[in-house]
Amino acid sequence: AGTHLVFCGLPDVSVIKGDAQVRELLGIRKVLEEETNVSGFYLGEGFLLGGETIYLEKESPDADTFLPGSEAFPGERTFPWYLPASGTKVYMRGIPEGAAVKTENYPIVMWRKSFGTAYVFAVNGSFMEGMEGMGILSAMSAEMYSYEIYPVLNARNILLTGYPSLADENAEEMERLYSRSVKQVFQELLWPNIAAVLEKHRYKATCMMTPQYDYTDDNLPDGRQLAYYLKIFNEHGAETGLWGFSVSDPPLAGKLASDGAFLREALGGYGFASLYAGDMEDLEIREALGEELLGSVRTVVREHDGTQAMPVGFLSGDVTAQRVIGDGLTYTYESDFLVRCMETALGYFSISFDLSRVAYPEEDGDGWEQLSKALGTTIGIYGQSFRGFHATTASECDARIRQFLALDYRDGRINDAIHLQVEGITGPAWFVLRTHNEAIEDMEGGSWQELEEGAYLIEVTDKRAVLTLKPADERFYR
Repeated sequence: AGTHLVFCGLPDVSVIKGDAQVRELLGIRKVLEEETNVSGFYLGEGFLLGGETIYLEKESPDADTFLPGSEAFPGERTFPWYLPASGTKVYMRGIPEGAAVKTENYPIVMWRKSFGTAYVFAVNGSFMEGMEGMGILSAMSAEMYSYEIYPVLNARNILLTGYPSLADENAEEMERLYSRSVKQVFQELLWPNIAAVLEKHRYKATCMMTPQYDYTDDNLPDGRQLAYYLKIFNEHGAETGLWGFSVSDPPLAGKLASDGAFLREALGGYGFASLYAGDMEDLEIREALGEELLGSVRTVVREHDGTQAMPVGFLSGDVTAQRVIGDGLTYTYESDFLVRCMETALGYFSISFDLSRVAYPEEDGDGWEQLSKALGTTIGIYGQSFRGFHATTASECDARIRQFLALDYRDGRINDAIHLQVEGITGPAWFVLRTHNEAIEDMEGGSWQELEEGAYLIEVTDKRAVLTLKPADERFYR
């Protein structure tokens, strides 16, 4: 009837194996094996943003956590081995463990089957259960139509949590590891390295500082250190937020009272626009926001807990919430795939780096030499893949969240022109346009840039915009 179908999960392999009509509907030619292990995954280009990639077990120790396997084999990288039928386009395949077979015969994980003007999409695995599902559905929707245009946040955030601290703490350990005080370590080792990496990959930083880590010792924060960091952060376009934690675990209200007293003495007061709340419960956060020190907070940054379908929204009537989607000090295939999904669905990227680990290391890998390599690797990987989206701070992202949630729009196509009408907001709005064998020739009412082949970032600055398309390869269409 021309209606697209999406199977977010599949029937049991016995059903598929025993019913030819089910196999025809799903685009499965043959069940080669009912159960097979895979040692990695191949994701083709043109589906999720970020290009093609290969996730191989031998190249990463986290391969086991990348994907929990199919519903039939939870907790393992084990799948029924399906071979695609004719008229099937495969987006993702498993790489069979120890099997010498051609790539086109790898077990299919994500694909579509054509039925005239409609497609049946299928997912062989547990990809659709978290935030990842949003990106996969966005990619599928872009495959369904001649073009797809949808709003995005257009925000890439780097959060340095627990950095800096302004007190001279853990002196004996810092002297042993670095022959320096923690203040010197932060100034002379961390910041020059961090600033260079951020500048190279054109990111901004949100530094979630804390006056001190340990509220039970006699080492008090230094107001001169605060003035120093506010100056250099301003010079580098970084934002100063507040870290809501400590190593001594005082009640949050007590920490905030102590921090507020210090800031009043050092600067006559200071208003934070962002708070890093990590894994705090909603009630604890709302109570904290009632404290005087946090009266100016507009956005709260939280950890990704694996259960949320939407990484941004409102925490209360006037405070937004935004979730980080990865730990930047531990690059994993799981986080890489999640980032690709979030960039595809929302143009959103948010990675945190817990630098309190440098001052209070818990294991051998917490030394700055190791952590700096991890930081540089993570920022470098994502900096290359998604350079087209804008670098933002937490507060700048907050403004875009508010615009995104208030936005209303309509689009339609007449011949070669896509007409877009934007309502409900003031200021610019951003969209991703995805096409097939077409490229943008001209635009009225905004600007555009190519993210990758067939994908464009659109900035709409007027209430109405018109995008004129042309064949992507003029020679092919003559």
